[in-house]
Amino acid sequence: MRPSIIRRKPLLLKPLLLTRRPFSSATTLTPTSFDQIPQSASPQTKLHLLNQLLLPPHHSNTWTLSPHPRPNISTTFTFPSFTKASKFINSICDLAKENRHHPEWSNVYSAVYIRWTTHDDPSGLSHKDFELAWRCTELAKSLLPAKPTQKNSGKMGGGGDGDVDLEGLANEVVSAG
Repeated sequence: MRPSIIRRKPLLLKPLLLTRRPFSSATTLTPTSFDQIPQSASPQTKLHLLNQLLLPPHHSNTWTLSPHPRPNISTTFTFPSFTKASKFINSICDLAKENRHHPEWSNVYSAVYIRWTTHDDPSGLSHKDFELAWRCTELAKSLLPAKPTQKNSGKMGGGGDGDVDLEGLANEVVSAG
């Protein structure tokens, strides 16, 4: 059996549980904490359950689970203005400082690409990554009409040659750092 990319207990970190549920689901399969996601579940089932924890039903935002450059979850939020994007970024800065856990991100005008991953040994995803991703979604909703970029492409623009690759920009910064 291959090891899960999700660490059950982060090193030297208190496990975080979501205590607020601004949304509910009719299904009884919806977990109420990350500890309730079975280790034996398939990767597709885990991703589905994680999305249920992170997102309210009918919300268009999707967080993408990826193994590269290290296991992470990411999305791109597009705000109506640079000012709203800046408020979002500043709020995340405060949240990151408070939780001693910082994202990898990039920003171009009103688009903010954000990726959560844990750099500690062993690297991977911890409860903090999912908790803070959920908090990002809540913060973005408070700055409505923020909406994620279509299909979390990691790009900002209208689909032409001039699109800015926000994910690529974040990757370059991480590899240079």
